[in-house]
Amino acid sequence: MYCNQCGSEVAAGITMCPKCGRMVPGAWTGHPGRSLASHLSLLVIFWYVIGALRVIPVIIMVLLAGATGAALRGQERMAQIFGPAVFIVIAVLIGIFALLAFLTAWGLQTRQPWGRTMALVVGVINLLSIPFGTALGIYTLVVLLPEEADREYQKMASAA
Repeated sequence: MYCNQCGSEVAAGITMCPKCGRMVPGAWTGHPGRSLASHLSLLVIFWYVIGALRVIPVIIMVLLAGATGAALRGQERMAQIFGPAVFIVIAVLIGIFALLAFLTAWGLQTRQPWGRTMALVVGVINLLSIPFGTALGIYTLVVLLPEEADREYQKMASAA
């Protein structure tokens, strides 16, 4: 194998060129010590868990909307509508992210052809959800982003 940067010979299994220090494409699998299938099993579990954790605030927001509506009875009409609506909008937004997490988990679990792409997109979005979403987003990207993972996942998806 040869380095794409400087052209010097690089031994098999080496991840960096000893001459220029550039990463050698295809040398790092992205998931050392484990197969992609075992990482996918973990990802599926983590995506289901984060989806379930996001359902909790949805339930809380719906309950708060009901309590706000009850507390604002007898107030002017605009307050009766706007108060609960704020909590409902927040619940819907969080619910969308919970649904995306469940859909991602299901896509990876059933080895859907679009599952890897969806996991990568939702993983990037999850980077903003500190701390658990960030950790899951990073793990998803590390496992599924390498080209080798794409080839392996496509084989698994076509076999499923």
